[in-house]
Amino acid sequence: MNNLATNEQLFFSRTLESSLFKISSQLKALLDFQTSGDQDLVSQLLKCGTVLSYALRYVQDPTRYHKLLSQLYALISQQGSDIEEEGAASESQIYRLRFLVAYSQCDSAIANDVAIVTKNFWQQTEKPEYSKLLPDFTQKQDSRIPNYLEYDYLMLLFELWWFVDDAEAYGRLERYCARNLNAQPYHKTCGHHRWIGFLAILPPPFKKMSGDILLQHIFRSNYLRSAINNDPWRFMEQVCLYHLTLPDVAVFRFISALFVRRIEEYNHSVRYAGADLVIDNTLALANTLLLYMRSYEEETYSEKLFFPDSVKSIWDTDSVLQITDGKLLPEQSMRQRYSMGTFISNQIVPKALLILPDENWTRAYYSVKATQARPFSLGATAVMTSHPPGTTDGMQQFILVRNTFSAMIKLALENRKRYGGKVVGITGSVGKTTTASMVHNILSHFGRTYKNISNFNHETGVPKSVMNIPQDSDYAILEMGMGRPGTILPKTVLVRPHIVIVTEIQHDHMEFHDSINSVIETKLEIIEGLEPGGTVILNRDSRHYAYMLGIVHAKGISRITTFGEHPLADIRATSIELNSDFSEIEVEIYGRHNRYKLSLPGIHMALNSLAVLAVLYDLGIDLEDALLQFQTLLPTAGRNEIFELSIKNGETVQVIDDSYNANPASMRSSFHILSLMNPKNGGRRVMVVGDMGELGEKSKEYHEELALDVNHSKIDIFYSVGEYTRYLNDKIKDRIDHRHFSSSDELGDVLLETLHGGDIISFKGSARAGDVKEIIAHLKHSQSG
Repeated sequence: MNNLATNEQLFFSRTLESSLFKISSQLKALLDFQTSGDQDLVSQLLKCGTVLSYALRYVQDPTRYHKLLSQLYALISQQGSDIEEEGAASESQIYRLRFLVAYSQCDSAIANDVAIVTKNFWQQTEKPEYSKLLPDFTQKQDSRIPNYLEYDYLMLLFELWWFVDDAEAYGRLERYCARNLNAQPYHKTCGHHRWIGFLAILPPPFKKMSGDILLQHIFRSNYLRSAINNDPWRFMEQVCLYHLTLPDVAVFRFISALFVRRIEEYNHSVRYAGADLVIDNTLALANTLLLYMRSYEEETYSEKLFFPDSVKSIWDTDSVLQITDGKLLPEQSMRQRYSMGTFISNQIVPKALLILPDENWTRAYYSVKATQARPFSLGATAVMTSHPPGTTDGMQQFILVRNTFSAMIKLALENRKRYGGKVVGITGSVGKTTTASMVHNILSHFGRTYKNISNFNHETGVPKSVMNIPQDSDYAILEMGMGRPGTILPKTVLVRPHIVIVTEIQHDHMEFHDSINSVIETKLEIIEGLEPGGTVILNRDSRHYAYMLGIVHAKGISRITTFGEHPLADIRATSIELNSDFSEIEVEIYGRHNRYKLSLPGIHMALNSLAVLAVLYDLGIDLEDALLQFQTLLPTAGRNEIFELSIKNGETVQVIDDSYNANPASMRSSFHILSLMNPKNGGRRVMVVGDMGELGEKSKEYHEELALDVNHSKIDIFYSVGEYTRYLNDKIKDRIDHRHFSSSDELGDVLLETLHGGDIISFKGSARAGDVKEIIAHLKHSQSG
């Protein structure tokens, strides 16, 4: 396992060691108990022996287990004829043969026994009474997925082919898969994780189908969550089987991180569990872990490319067809060079390839009414679809694939494999987009730079961004957002950043998390995709710094840079002078003192700029030149964007649009920035806020806590709209003119009557709620009217 960090190797080896101790103890107890009359105990006996046999190659002292295995082999040799004669003993037959295959790997002398038993097994499974074991899955169309015993039968077929080179086993596996998968819609197949590894070892089209199912489960959070919650060990076992035959770096990092997490959960779950549950879970853990170790022990994963490295772009017809296993329609249509790929129709640019969402996407994107013709009128050169077009006029080019979601992931994976520039990955509760924009704008002075579209940091947005990274760019900056636990892991193994920034952690998405620690752990999933030798940049001022640092250290990452005002920060702000439209910052960078002007106001912007300096330092950028660029930065849309707006009588007000998103930290920052502003001609400071979203059951409390900041600010008028801001409004002191509104329309009408020339009005709220955005639109519409 040369690809794993040293501490992870130790973690896995010690986990295996403790598991084998429990399994060998159980095996000894069962052998002493004489289990021949109890089929359940016989099955467990054989399972224990199978795991121990495969484990011998990984233990330092295999002799301690040889005696137990010899006893087991002698026992089943005596019972073999009895088992074979009992029609009801099919389960024991499967486990018996699986044990013999495993034991033959550590004792070649029994190879002949394996051959004899296997031959008898093939003969018996042809008998009609054996059909109970192998139904045709014709009862329910959506249920064509192996049950537990059928799954073990398929694992037996795999092991006979893999370890014994049994051609009959391979043929049966292929026929079995074909019979069941060909009888159901393809998008149903993509939801069944128990096929992943079995299909991977078969010839096309099964091998290609395996990739579709795997990518569907890794990159669609609901599929992954279902597999992990309901069938974790078999899911991970299938991913390991896939990697054993189709090695891939993204799959490697994904399953490694998943294994660590699952083992930790296992350790907690079995601590006080009963003996039966402990041994069942331990067998599942050890069996999967052994397969994992086998798939990575020889450093099998590699950057396999679909076509020669000399071809720098994936965006031509032949390349796309090869990567996605697609079919061109019409077949004789002219080969094209695409400008980019997208699944959003309003992002189509000339010569774009539109990927048409199908049933394998979330409902937010897929619609059966989606038209295949409209993209061409918008400028697209081709459309990728999983539904054959009815007719074509010869000028319209289609690429027909089985699954457009997995096709997009394949394009993203291939493009990232080919990319030779530096990748910066950014996550956090606040400051992601602002920091990403800063990094992008400053690095653009030192090379070609690419950044994902704002807010395209979700499970479909990140793959879209990665597949469009220009191969000739020097730097790529990619945000990664989160939702439930596990939602950043797929993104980061796809992005594979060289530098990771964690801006700050706050209480966000709390409807999906039971504690702030869960939020931190999910955010820190970003380090799982970090390239070897990469750097993690952490906020030293964060109250959660120690916990974050512990997670990073546990991963074995040594290159860590910290930023903030903290005395021990590597990139340390020694002085921050805040003004209404800029800041002057003195900074110490690893002992070297510098001063720069930042054109974006607010303490949060100043602190974000320190994270940017950490990136520049790590990349070896000339800091003297880079520091000059901070004074030229412009705000991102919806994030402290300042503009003037005409109101009644030709007067104007100054508007601060910070309505893109809201959480406690960014709310406080907005109050602070407005307080720094100096209204002209007797103007007032007006604050309009909407709800902060995704704060979970403590939403009321988090909104109420903001009253202290408002009461200590220089805000003159405070208007609120939303479900929870009413609680904030109730705690504001009467020196501030404050009022809560039931609707954005009502607030907008009152605002138009209240405002007068010279006022400065700041808008802050969650974009998902939309209330504050509607008010801004209302004001702009009134101006135009």
